[in-house]
Amino acid sequence: MPDLVSETPTPTQHQERRLVTVLFADFVGFTSLAEDLDPEELQMLVSGIFEDLAEEALRYDGTIEKFIGDAIFVIFGAPIAHEDDPQRALRCAIGMQKVFAEHAARVKAQLGIELGLRIGIHSGMVVAGAVRAPAEYGVMGDTVNTASRLQQAAAPGEIYVTQATFRLTNREFSFREVGPIEMKGKDRPILAYALSGERTTPRTSIDIQAPLVGRWMELSRLDLAFQSARVGRTEVVLIAGEPGIGKSRLLTEFIGLATSAEDGVRSDAPRVLRWTFSRVNQRSYAGFIEPLLVELRIDPNDPEASAKLPDKLRELNFANPELVAPTLAQFFHFAGATEPPSDSEEWKRSMFISVYDVIASLARERPLLYVLEDLHFADSASLELLWFVASRASRVPILLLLAQRAGPGSPEPRPVRTNFSQLVLEPLSDEEAARIIDATFDWIPDELRNKIVARAGGNPFFVEESIRSLVESGAVAKDEKGEWQLRERPAALEVPATLHGVVAARIDRLAPTAKETIQLASVIGQRFGDRVLREAGGPRIADSVDDLIAADLILEAAPGERREGRYRFKHAVVQEVAYNTLLVRRRIELHRRVAVAYETVLGEGIRDFLPALAHHYLLGDVPDKAAEYSWKAAERATAIHAHVEALQLAEQSLELYEKLDRFNDAIKALFLIARVRRYRGENDAALSAYERALAMLEDRDPKNPEVGNVIAHMAELCTRWDAKHPDLEGLVARGLAIVNGQRSRQKVLLLAAKSFLARKRPKPTDADWEEALATAKEALSIAEELGLLREVSLCLDAVGYAYGELGNFRASYAHNQRRLPIAKSLQDSDELIDTHNMIAVSALVLGDFHEAIEHATAGRDLALETEKPRLGAVSLQMETLGRLLAGDFAGVLASAARREQFLPTGKVHEPHRHRGVRFRVRVLRHQGKRVELSRDTKRRLSQGTRGSGLVRTARGPRRGALADRRSAVRRAHRGRRRADRTRSRARAFDSGGRRPRDAARRAREGREARFRRDPGVRHAPPRLRARGRARRPRARSRSARPRGASPGVRRGQSDRRASRSGRTSQRGRASGGRDLSAPPILPPIETRSFARRLPIDFLVVVGLFALQAWAIAPLFTGEFTQFRGSIEATFIANARFIADRFPDLSWYPYWYLGFPFELFYTPLLPAVVAVLGKIGGDIPQAYRIVAATGYALGLPALFLAARELTGSRRAALLSAGAFLLLPS
Repeated sequence: MPDLVSETPTPTQHQERRLVTVLFADFVGFTSLAEDLDPEELQMLVSGIFEDLAEEALRYDGTIEKFIGDAIFVIFGAPIAHEDDPQRALRCAIGMQKVFAEHAARVKAQLGIELGLRIGIHSGMVVAGAVRAPAEYGVMGDTVNTASRLQQAAAPGEIYVTQATFRLTNREFSFREVGPIEMKGKDRPILAYALSGERTTPRTSIDIQAPLVGRWMELSRLDLAFQSARVGRTEVVLIAGEPGIGKSRLLTEFIGLATSAEDGVRSDAPRVLRWTFSRVNQRSYAGFIEPLLVELRIDPNDPEASAKLPDKLRELNFANPELVAPTLAQFFHFAGATEPPSDSEEWKRSMFISVYDVIASLARERPLLYVLEDLHFADSASLELLWFVASRASRVPILLLLAQRAGPGSPEPRPVRTNFSQLVLEPLSDEEAARIIDATFDWIPDELRNKIVARAGGNPFFVEESIRSLVESGAVAKDEKGEWQLRERPAALEVPATLHGVVAARIDRLAPTAKETIQLASVIGQRFGDRVLREAGGPRIADSVDDLIAADLILEAAPGERREGRYRFKHAVVQEVAYNTLLVRRRIELHRRVAVAYETVLGEGIRDFLPALAHHYLLGDVPDKAAEYSWKAAERATAIHAHVEALQLAEQSLELYEKLDRFNDAIKALFLIARVRRYRGENDAALSAYERALAMLEDRDPKNPEVGNVIAHMAELCTRWDAKHPDLEGLVARGLAIVNGQRSRQKVLLLAAKSFLARKRPKPTDADWEEALATAKEALSIAEELGLLREVSLCLDAVGYAYGELGNFRASYAHNQRRLPIAKSLQDSDELIDTHNMIAVSALVLGDFHEAIEHATAGRDLALETEKPRLGAVSLQMETLGRLLAGDFAGVLASAARREQFLPTGKVHEPHRHRGVRFRVRVLRHQGKRVELSRDTKRRLSQGTRGSGLVRTARGPRRGALADRRSAVRRAHRGRRRADRTRSRARAFDSGGRRPRDAARRAREGREARFRRDPGVRHAPPRLRARGRARRPRARSRSARPRGASPGVRRGQSDRRASRSGRTSQRGRASGGRDLSAPPILPPIETRSFARRLPIDFLVVVGLFALQAWAIAPLFTGEFTQFRGSIEATFIANARFIADRFPDLSWYPYWYLGFPFELFYTPLLPAVVAVLGKIGGDIPQAYRIVAATGYALGLPALFLAARELTGSRRAALLSAGAFLLLPS
């Protein structure tokens, strides 16, 4: 070591006072090394470490004062002083940590011992010279002690500095506050800061930089997420808070901490992609396009950009770059790249996957920090892609850091597979806000400090801006010694009451040219470029940007943001305040100038700034230009499937076209609006757009050929999808009259619509479906002749649907199989999901359960990817039914667990959703379970008196439930009123209250009233009066019942009732009913023994569908429309028994009743047929199984199914009566 120390310069050795920066470095783990190594080996190892540390000190002209055991003591500023000694000390400390990390890695690999270096740095006055011996130069003073003790407080790997050093270096280096540290011999704690790293571009603002205060818990949580991401677990952290609360500052400090801690130490230093969204110049997917272009190092305006892309992807070890390059070129909007197909959802899926693959490839090379700020300004397309990336990634080293304002208007996070956490930044405490002020000024009067703290309300940006405002106003300034001094009395100083007021005061104090510059920049947007600013304002304005940077109002934009502008506002609030200072007429003028500047400067690159041009020309009051750019931007947004932005721009262009009386362009805009609405599943809104176009066309020229085209699209929306028109048949007839004699696309659409009209009728007959089949075949022949693939798929759907309604499921299956490859080629998710669903329906009927499951699963997965919950609900139902019939009960429960992904929330589904929730409440209350409803469900159910009573019943209070129900029944139909009243009272009393003597009678009468008014009752026999008493009594009455007695029914009573029912049935046949022959009746004993021989799982399968088996009568009579009404009544009437007997199956009725019956009864009908077909078509055997299932489940109503299977009402009634007489 002496040779190293002797290199230190040796000036005169007299003593003097000097301002120095002292560095103490000590390595942790020395004791363990001393215990495990021979002293000679220890000396060699430690000597090597100290040699490298000393080299770092000498590199920055530091004086090595001494080595103390395992510590090194370095001075900067004595005996030779430099103007940047504090900065040299910090750079030396960073270098020491770097070289020490290399030694520590070697020691750990060889000996398994962890080593760490901790450093403390302090700046202050010392006595320098010959302080110990005549020939030895050194320093002495409290500064040395403070640095030494600060080093002892630091954690291994950390560099701690005092407030004095922080003030001298915060412009070049970034820090985080550690907090007050107690030191031996000090009366007051010392405020310490941890060095995060050196800034890449030193600040040129006024000499004020407040430290990060009060955010150490948040920094720790971000660091925890980062460490998790580094080992390969994708993390998403959403930071929310009010404007100025410190979201961007927290992110900046964390990024500095993460990158400086890793940079130069290991090869996996994180890669940072950063983007700030802006309210102005919203470009779809800009938050992904711009940062990725910077990482790929490609200029989108380069004619060779598309050719270079595969090579750039190959550098990232991208698999098959040639396959995804065309899609990415369209996404990046490269020069010469074709526009993507706007009607192809497959392109959107492919684009999303390709963008994710690029991000994942970057992350696999190095851990990735993807930072998106001001998410509340983000376009919906970017948000959709963001949550796709977040949900797809799981084992990729990505940390997604998102920042947005808290409160209304901010996007809600979507559920993702990755680890998701949310940080809500709370206001700082008064003590923390005061520490920001104290860290900036050496001294400030308490009165002024308290005034700023009180006005700030814990907002750190307010505190910083107030400090800057005081400096700029001259109230606080530095004296000759460089120390801050107050120039005015504290009482005379005014601190604005709001953040906007503070910023406005600062802008008002700018020089006239600088103020004009910041106002023009605020018109351009959150980011602005030098060329646009110079073109719009002239050289004088552009040259004033440096003044705004010096005032810390404007910053250099991040690398990924610079194509949109070299500069950006430090905070969105600054841009908002500057813009609001402009008069309206001045704003109009500046917007116009900015738009012209964009056109002049950008040239070919203008295609990426179409929304900005539309925005500026609109606010610049140039409607023709605004309409032109709005339309171009809408077309581009539609092409890349940014549908929300496409709608906004198309509606904006429509409004402008109408003002300009550009009729044809307005019609074109309406067609685009309708098309986008249709893509989004907003069919009624799409119909409204078509209706508006139709009205405009007819008003201008009723014979315009476009009239037929509009009607054709309207008819398709209303027949194939769920849009509603008051005179649909008239609309279709009118359209066909217009296109009569043509063989055109419009005629195909109208013929297909006419075919689908049959399912819109309340009671379509077989003759209706025969006519529909013929019409669909005619449409199919025209579509095939014209080569219209989309229309061919539509017509195949119509043909297959008609065949299915006529019972020819094999033909339906064949036509939908023909449709499948066409639907795949169309790249339309709606078409493909519907095709999978229709094939699944036919496969269920034909008994091929595994094929049904395969297609239903494919439809369900595609519906999830493309966010089509209505079609996905059908797919999920098909899948569940197929698994149930195939005996895959584990698969059934797994499928049922997915139901939340498809819960309907639209207006069309709400009544059915409420009905499902109500039924869940009933069954759970019947089981004695407390029902917990979400706040949203309670609100929805409480919208009506009926729902309010239900919520109260679910909670338990009986009086409120009864009161609500009584008020409801007074306004209801007489039969419904009686049923609802008795059921509600029974539920209320079941919730824990006393049960009146006549509760059973009232419940029975309610069920009977419900049974009478059900639309499917026309096929049911006269009710069994014993049904109401068939419930099992409590345990004490069951034990007292004589052997052989039915629960709740006296011996012989059921026989008499069954006999009366039989006579009634005979009278019904005598009066014109169907003459059904009765087969032999299955004896009760044989039924019971047969039930015991059957596997219970198979009984459950059959039982679930046999509950509705009596409703299959229309299947045998050909009257299919009767199925819907009867199925609901039967299911609700018997579901409680299943819930009680088979708790594990109780999910099934709850899940199914949460969906519209339109989506359920169609697949259920073939499912029941498939069950019976699986038995082998043996009707007596089917009768045995259904009857045995009724015995096993305790459901006498199942004998109604036997009646339909055997064709005998008398058989069903006698079997039911015999069941009631069986011993329990």
